Parts: sequence; structure tokens; C-alpha cells
Amino acid sequence: MSLLTLPSITPLIARLLNISAAYVGTYVAIVYIGAMVSSLLSGSATQRFGAIRISQIGLYACALGLVFAPSNQSQQ
Repeated sequence: MSLLTLPSITPLIARLLNISAAYVGTYVAIVYIGAMVSSLLSGSATQRFGAIRISQIGLYACALGLVFAPSNQSQQ
């Protein structure tokens, strides 16, 4: 859901990060491609390992992403 708001604030993000707005669009495209691939693989994985185990793996993956996400803390 949070990915849907990104295109509306692309100019702000591009200006804050000092990058081209096309990079933000590339990021959105990569995320959607990843979602399509994981959707294709999730059916057979759920049948093999069970819904709860797959949900746990997804939560662990999200937690790892949050741990390794860069933080932008300005020093003032």
C-alpha cells in the first residue's frame, strides 16, 4: 500500500535525494516485478510448507529489510 503513494511524491523524493525522478520510477518497476515473481512462486510454496510457515518467512524477510534499510539521520 505504501508503494502506491510513491509516484505522487516523486518530485519531492528526487529533489531531496538529488537524483533523477526516473530512478524512483525504476524502483517502483523493480518492486512490481518482484511482486509478480513472488506471486507465481507462492502457491506451490504454500502447498508444500503451509500457510503459517510461509507467513513467518515473509515476516522474517520484512524484518531483515527493516534491519538493513539505510537510515537518513541528519546531524544538526
